[in-house]
Amino acid sequence: MMSWLTDIFKEVPTAGVAKERIEFLQAKLADAEKENATLKEKVTSLEAESETFKTRIANLEQENNRLQEQVRVQAEGDSLDENALQIIGILAKNGSTLKLQELEYLTQLPRTQVKYTVEHLIEHKYLQMFRPNPVRPETYGLAQRGRKFALENNFVGG
Repeated sequence: MMSWLTDIFKEVPTAGVAKERIEFLQAKLADAEKENATLKEKVTSLEAESETFKTRIANLEQENNRLQEQVRVQAEGDSLDENALQIIGILAKNGSTLKLQELEYLTQLPRTQVKYTVEHLIEHKYLQMFRPNPVRPETYGLAQRGRKFALENNFVGG
C-alpha cells in the first residue's frame, strides 16, 4: 500500500506544476489572441488608408496630365506665327468683331489660311466667336487673352 501512496504523492507536485503550466499557457494564448485582434484591426485600417492613397494618387495623376496638357496648349499658343499676329493686330485696331470674309480681305490671305489661323487663335483663347443670331454669320473678336496680348505688344486699340 505504501508504494501506491508514494505513487500518488509523486503525482501531486507534477499535477500542480502541470496546472501552473496550463494556466501560464492559457494566459499566453489570451495575450496572443489579443495581439492578433489588434493586428487585424491595424491591417484593416492600413488597407483603408492604402485605398485612400491609391485614390489620391489617381487624382493627382489626372491633375498632372491636365496641367501638362494645359502647359502644352499654352506653349503652342505662345508661339504665334505672322498670320496670327496680323489677325490679332487687325482686330485690336478695329476694336470690334469681324467676319471671316472681312479678315480674309484685310489680311490678303487665302480663306483656308485665315480659317486655320482663326481656329488656332480660338483654341488658344486669343479669339472668340460671336453669333448674335442664327441667320447672321459668325464674327470673331479678341478674347481676354487676346486683348491682353495686344496691349502688351503695343497693338493700337484693344
